[in-house]
Amino acid sequence: MAKARPGRLPVKQIIWSAVFLILAAVLALLGTLARQQGQIYASVFLSILSLGFLIVVSVTLIPRLVLRLRLDFLNRLQFFRFTRRGAFFVLVVVLVALSSLNTGNNLLILVLSTLMAAMIVSGLVSNVVLHELRVSLRAPDAIHAGQTAIFLLTLQNLKRRFPSFALRLRSRKDGESEPEGTDFFLQEKAFPFIKPGGALSLPFKCGFERRGIYPVTGFEVRTTFPFGFFSRGREIQASGSIVVYPRLRDVAQLLLLHPYLD
Repeated sequence: MAKARPGRLPVKQIIWSAVFLILAAVLALLGTLARQQGQIYASVFLSILSLGFLIVVSVTLIPRLVLRLRLDFLNRLQFFRFTRRGAFFVLVVVLVALSSLNTGNNLLILVLSTLMAAMIVSGLVSNVVLHELRVSLRAPDAIHAGQTAIFLLTLQNLKRRFPSFALRLRSRKDGESEPEGTDFFLQEKAFPFIKPGGALSLPFKCGFERRGIYPVTGFEVRTTFPFGFFSRGREIQASGSIVVYPRLRDVAQLLLLHPYLD
């Protein structure tokens, strides 16, 4: 079952929250000026009014933002993996950090800053690469059990200016257990480069040993770009199913035994 995602915040609520925050800042500044001029009652009144605007924003907007950030963080953490180079890189960062703290060497601090900046850049670039992607799957007209089916998997980059690099795509299974009798949910395809606004289609073969309906609830896309230190990914939700018909049988022997069926 696909996980629920929080909806987008209403634009009106964001605008009103920004207006309330600006009014709270203005009232707080006026309260400070009033206190400096010796107008204690006016300063208290303006401070209480400013605090009221802040409470309104905190009650209406902050809980939704916290919930959204928490769900997004947990969802991204689910797809986060360390590569071997990434584990070695983190070990180097820890060693350089400990050495810079013990010695206070400016050169070590400069190296540590460069390494930390590389980690931040890696996260930002990978998020841009994974953003605004669309997946489409074209299946054969008829799929029978015991036969090899050829699918066409298309990954489209909806970004207008930024390409996507080093993507790996696979279908997500519905539930914890792997569906039996098929390797459809085990195969992973690599998309090395997709230009802005472009698309790349790759065929892949898979078989189904059992007839039935195989639901497709989403796809998992990953990338190790730009440095290969970490593997980040996200889920692309989808809705559909693959219908597998019964296995085809040779009826020649049946016609020999019962010629009247011809």
